[in-house]
Amino acid sequence: NVGKIANKKGLNTIIGFFDKKIIKKILKTYQKPDVLVASSVVTHLKNPKEFAKNIKSLLMKDGIFILEIEYLYNFIKNLEFERFYFDRPFYYSVKSIDILFKNVGMSLVDVEKIDVHGESIRCYINNGKNFPKSNRLLKMLKNENKKLNINFFNEFNKKIKIETKNLIDNISLMKDSKKKIIGYGAPARVATITNYANITEREIPLIIDDSPLKQGRFSPGKHIRIINKKNIDEKKVDAIIVFAYEYFKEIKKNFKNKKIKFYKPIPFKEL
Repeated sequence: NVGKIANKKGLNTIIGFFDKKIIKKILKTYQKPDVLVASSVVTHLKNPKEFAKNIKSLLMKDGIFILEIEYLYNFIKNLEFERFYFDRPFYYSVKSIDILFKNVGMSLVDVEKIDVHGESIRCYINNGKNFPKSNRLLKMLKNENKKLNINFFNEFNKKIKIETKNLIDNISLMKDSKKKIIGYGAPARVATITNYANITEREIPLIIDDSPLKQGRFSPGKHIRIINKKNIDEKKVDAIIVFAYEYFKEIKKNFKNKKIKFYKPIPFKEL
């Protein structure tokens, strides 16, 4: 559906899977590019090695593949367990990206941190073997080797149980005080939080989302109604659980009622 919308707006978009068939189709019309970009794509792939092979075959020799990807280490460090959800079969460290592309004859040469999706990473991968690594890439690999281990995951497991109970307890306190609570933002990860914490429409009766594609639908599993903001009276809202909290500044601008309090769900805190 998004590809069709893009084409209607004049953005030339090929709709299909990124496979050998598509690559042949592209190369019939265009020459090999010297830069390819994939943003928030690879975590959704069932066969990342096949994807890496296809990138190598499409990209010009010594060209650069720029990969933006959600970063496993930051998920764990920031307790963002909601970023683990059904359509992401794999989660990546810098080391795993390095190994993945090295196995198809490409070289991870640099990495930078970006703010998208809870501190993601932008990787620069050269279509060639044995290219030198930047100092900041070597530093991140060293940090992972030291910290990203089983103890790190075990602590994460303990903490998310504590923080999930904290979220439930705070919602209960607000409900006991007759506060009206709603949610804002219905990204896929809302299902992880509401299902794991067993939050239903009794706790949060509705979620506002700005996307017309989601309005009039329900959250997966717990079936919380998703609506357009124009369908609520914000004067009757006391608290908002902001599931799309990275967009909080923009979300807050949508409300004139200064008495509303906004909260991040995990770890639970006022924004």
